[in-house]
Amino acid sequence: METFTRELLDRAKSLVGSTLVDVRSCRRVDDVSGAWIHASEVAQTGSGIVLKTDRTAIAVVSSDALTDGTYELSLIAGPHIDREVVVDVASLRDQPAWQALIGHTIVKSKIHWVDSPFVMVAKRRKAFSSHHFDVDGAIPFAGPKAPLALELHDDVGGRVLLVSGSWTGSDEPIGETGAGLCVLWDASTFATLVPRIAKDLRRSW
Repeated sequence: METFTRELLDRAKSLVGSTLVDVRSCRRVDDVSGAWIHASEVAQTGSGIVLKTDRTAIAVVSSDALTDGTYELSLIAGPHIDREVVVDVASLRDQPAWQALIGHTIVKSKIHWVDSPFVMVAKRRKAFSSHHFDVDGAIPFAGPKAPLALELHDDVGGRVLLVSGSWTGSDEPIGETGAGLCVLWDASTFATLVPRIAKDLRRSW
């Protein structure tokens, strides 16, 4: 298992067992579009999210570091956060997506992957070798694939899905290759907004 995949899965898995204490919007240091741009009863969209737990902080953003200019899910942890993202002062803890999770223990985290024709083969070959596993150690897969979403569950039934991509706010799928991050919490929207992983989500949601 190569460095990119291992670090991504390790950071997702490190959230399990921790208590979510705060959520902040953020943007990458090279992103001049602003942090939070849209919120509705269906989804929230912006540049990124910082999950602050009783153990650590992890920034969830989209990145084009291993692609040809399209974007995919990236998790940033530790001292890298201060170097790579700008964190907003205002908390999002009272937003609908987060009310059921703040103050509770995360019991499950899972990365959802999709086939991606947009990866740089030379870089992706290093990042994805023969077989890799999701956070739960489930079915192995072969690249090239891209990480699309992070699914989180807490110990009282709170759930949220963080999806890399852009969204117009209409009844259209999230643009998987666009910059940005979408926060979903209503399973009834998955078939429309994230159709490529909706079937997988139905098994766990």
